[in-house]
Amino acid sequence: MNYATDPMVRCITISLLLGLVADLMLRVSPWGLNVFAFVACFALGIVALAPSQRKIWALLISMFGAFFIWRDSPVLKALDLLSAITVAVVIALPHAAQRVSRTAFVQYAGAACDAVIGMSAGLSQALHDIAARVWSGTASPETRTHWIRFGTNGAIGLCIAFPLVFVFGVLFASADFAFRSFISHFFEVKWDSVIKHGLTVTIVAWLCGGFLHVVMTDARAGFPLERTAAAIRLDGLSVSIPLVLLNGLFGLFIAIQFRYFFGDDSLVANLEGPTYSEYARQGFFQLVAVAVLALLVLYAGDWLQRDADSKLRAWFRGLAMLLIAFVYLVMASAFHRMYLYYDAYGLTQLRLYTTAFMLWLAVVLVAFCGTVLWGNRNRFVMIAFSLGWGAVVALHVANPDGIIVRANAARANAGASFDANYHSRLSTDAAPALTGSTDIGNVRVARERMKSKLSEQTSDWRTWNWSRYRARELFESAE
Repeated sequence: MNYATDPMVRCITISLLLGLVADLMLRVSPWGLNVFAFVACFALGIVALAPSQRKIWALLISMFGAFFIWRDSPVLKALDLLSAITVAVVIALPHAAQRVSRTAFVQYAGAACDAVIGMSAGLSQALHDIAARVWSGTASPETRTHWIRFGTNGAIGLCIAFPLVFVFGVLFASADFAFRSFISHFFEVKWDSVIKHGLTVTIVAWLCGGFLHVVMTDARAGFPLERTAAAIRLDGLSVSIPLVLLNGLFGLFIAIQFRYFFGDDSLVANLEGPTYSEYARQGFFQLVAVAVLALLVLYAGDWLQRDADSKLRAWFRGLAMLLIAFVYLVMASAFHRMYLYYDAYGLTQLRLYTTAFMLWLAVVLVAFCGTVLWGNRNRFVMIAFSLGWGAVVALHVANPDGIIVRANAARANAGASFDANYHSRLSTDAAPALTGSTDIGNVRVARERMKSKLSEQTSDWRTWNWSRYRARELFESAE
């Protein structure tokens, strides 16, 4: 076996290097340049080991890693991490899936399971493969017996040696001051730090090695997901009946709640009616859940009746499009409620990101109509992924924390309150908006609090981030 070119040796080497990079870069916070450095090295490992049709996806993972350098918002960083994970699932697809744009949902689910199991098994897979090939090589039975005896006797010898070395070491340390000083200095090493470094390197190398092994060798856990899924199906009538009832329920709800569905200030101002909090906040998030569940039901229904004849499929298509029309009415009401809530109480991260999710869902429903309902179900998952990745990029460009500050500062100019405590706890992405907004009291207080919080953060080069760097410059120039 040529150890220099053997793929398993390369997998182990790259994994250990990734562990060292993680220990060097990721043990300091807040995250910034260090995450990009690790993700870029991980992407290089994918390029080195993955099949040719998967290498290009390493660029997308690198892009989401680079976003850690750009924005400072924890929410955006979480979205970057989630996006990178979905890209990793695409990379972990079976090698036989040549066209990921036409890969079924069950294959993505299987790839995710294979990746998780592979990461749990870790480097043991590559080590076992190397050991199996060495063991089944040209060595004679006598040579193998010799090495087994050698390993067994060596282990016995170590078990005998450790107690003896300990006892004699204690006696020597008691007898001589110089030797005792040497031993005490040796044990003054910060072993807790050594253990932390070792665990970081080991865990990261183990997980990365397991994932890279799956990508490189196309190792699969053998779950019968596709066979089981293929056996689950329903007649078109069995799917149409629930859709008819759901359409009736949606229509009844919209008819009964029409006055509340698009209610205005006069409705919520009524003492006997709902408050803003009851009307806007609770209604909004419940309607978001309705829209998401409706999409999942429609996708599952189309999959379950995939063998139905053309007449039943046309009937399903009509019911699905009617339900989607109802969902758009529900979503329009949710947007209206959120606008009333913003007009009364201002903008927050939860309100902004949930609204952005609704916009993404509205576009996904259009993609659903254009793919699933017209017989191209396998295209839908990749389109939904792509729309999600595009939405994450758009959020980075838009800078949500900056939008929140500008929107609430504009309301403050009109006489509304401005919560200095809340806005000072936003990320440094909000610093340009805080320094550029009107210099009213609470805006100034929020700016000073953010500046104080920023001055307490570490200046380690590994944590460098453009938003934090720019915020420091803006705060210094504003003095």
